[in-house]
Amino acid sequence: MGYMQHFASDVNFALTCRHPAGAYLTYQTADEIASSQYRRACYDRTGIADRFSLVCVGPARSTSVSIYRSRFSGRFSDCELDRASALMPILKASLDSRDSANSAAIGTMEQVQARLKSRYPNLSARELQVAVRVKAGMSARRIAAELGIAETTVITHRNSVYARIGVANLRELLLA
Repeated sequence: MGYMQHFASDVNFALTCRHPAGAYLTYQTADEIASSQYRRACYDRTGIADRFSLVCVGPARSTSVSIYRSRFSGRFSDCELDRASALMPILKASLDSRDSANSAAIGTMEQVQARLKSRYPNLSARELQVAVRVKAGMSARRIAAELGIAETTVITHRNSVYARIGVANLRELLLA
């Protein structure tokens, strides 16, 4: 069992779901994780001692960047946490800059859909909907929820898009 089965137990996920827009720093040791299943799967089995994260909650998308320490290396010291905290504004500015550049380069979902439709007129309406959302960085689970279809159906449409436009994987689709 990996992280995706336990993400709802992650304090960073709680921040992205329940808190207003902004940037937050979190620090968590393996011992502080309430869910024993999450702790066992994501910390104990992988040898992680603690995690320091920058969580950026936005209106359309949230991002979390985490730095982990192994049990072998030991937990972060107060000095290391202070240094990492000092670097977080730089990291946030970098994320903001990347998001702005991506938004400007990609355009709105409607613009992306129009470009895909003109370049690949053989895509069905549903394939276009899925392709646009994949290019926007949405997971199959989120696309399925948004479109009201099964996650496996999203994957089927995504694979059909790959075949129809002649790409082999997600990276190539993102460049299409």
